[in-house]
Amino acid sequence: MNYSLIVQSTYNEIQIALFQDDTLLETVNESKKTASKNILLTLDALLKNHNLTINSIEYIGVNQGPAPFTTLRVLITTINGIAFAEKIPLIGLNGLEAMLAEHSNPHFPITLCLYNAFSSDAYYGIKSSEDTMETGWNNIDELLQRIKKEFGQPIRAIGSGCTFFQDNITKTLDNITIASPLPQFPSMEFLHTLAQELFTQGQTEEQITPLYLKKAI
Repeated sequence: MNYSLIVQSTYNEIQIALFQDDTLLETVNESKKTASKNILLTLDALLKNHNLTINSIEYIGVNQGPAPFTTLRVLITTINGIAFAEKIPLIGLNGLEAMLAEHSNPHFPITLCLYNAFSSDAYYGIKSSEDTMETGWNNIDELLQRIKKEFGQPIRAIGSGCTFFQDNITKTLDNITIASPLPQFPSMEFLHTLAQELFTQGQTEEQITPLYLKKAI
């Protein structure tokens, strides 16, 4: 039996999922307010609940973001420390690309993923039906105006930023549908699928860095 961990930071919490081969055993959440002091305790409790130790883990897959600067940094710094001490391979995953891969819909030529980058900015990912993909950050209104000019086809919007920027979206775009129910972040199962494939291919790292896209101010 092979055990692995998948971790990601959202806007409210840190999520840690334990897998046995392809089976999700358990997911635990730690509030971003207490993550810096409790993440190791939370991880240890998860492993003990399944009679495991950190040495049982074959690899750790990490959503590298984008996500809020401080929480993402805490998560990745902690995971890098564990990986270094225990010689556990790491697999970094681009959260925007994972969202677009998991939640693109064949009925919509364009998929737009949005996250709040603060100060009226958005992290974004755009995927077309031809599988071209673009990621980055921009002022939300400038981004939506550009999308309005460049994409006349129906657009499906996903990501937690759709809720935050809903007024901007509906005011600017009339060819967009916000997915319902709204996928806010990649599922742990899909992140595991991506990480497992990369691990099988030997595409691992000793340390990873956060995907900020936008520098902290």
